[in-house]
Formats: sequence, C-alpha cells, structure tokens
Amino acid sequence: MTYSSDNTLIDTPVRSPALPDHRAIRAALLVGLAYYLGAKLGFELTLRPSPISTLWPPNSILLAALLLTPLQWWWVILLGALPAHLAVELPSGFPPQLVMGWFVRRSVGKDLDRLAKLVTR
Repeated sequence: MTYSSDNTLIDTPVRSPALPDHRAIRAALLVGLAYYLGAKLGFELTLRPSPISTLWPPNSILLAALLLTPLQWWWVILLGALPAHLAVELPSGFPPQLVMGWFVRRSVGKDLDRLAKLVTR
C-alpha cells in the first residue's frame, strides 16, 4: 500500500511474477535439445556390459549454458533440460525417483555440497 502526501491511500497495481524473456525460452529449448543429444551420445559411449557411461556430455552442456546465460534465466534453462533428462533416462528402466535425484544432483548437487560444508563449519 502506498500513501500520498496528504495520507490518502493510492491504489498501486499488483505486479505479477515476471514471465521469462523470449530469448530465455529459446535458450532453454536449445539447451534441452543439446542435452538430449548429448545424453544419447553418452549412452552410446557406454562400455558394455556395464550400464555406466564413461562420458556424460549433458553435464558439460548444462554447465556451459548456465555460465553463458544471465542468472535470471537459470530456472528456465534447468526447466528446459529436465524434460530431455526424463526422456532419455526413464526408458532405460530406472525408477523415476532415482532419475529425478540424478537430475538434481547433476545440476545443483555440487552447490548443495558446498553449502552443507559452509553450514557445518
């Protein structure tokens, strides 16, 4: 609420949450596509019979996207990578909770580790 100089209430417009910039949405779609293709490449580089990939390019793609975009876009970029991550990982037969945990760990896990170390000091 805002008041004028004579103490009368001035009607202030209610601000809605900021919608993402069209450039952020475009970047998120591009990151999602690159993440998907990088994950497919990562699965191709898996040494059989082990189900673990020796190289996982989507981590590098997501990190590069986050470093090259403004901080305000990061949530849009992460939301763009999430469907690609789910589309690649879920058909492999892993439980959805594990797949979501991998995404969180790969995208913000290191930051959570650093935060935990600072808090426990």
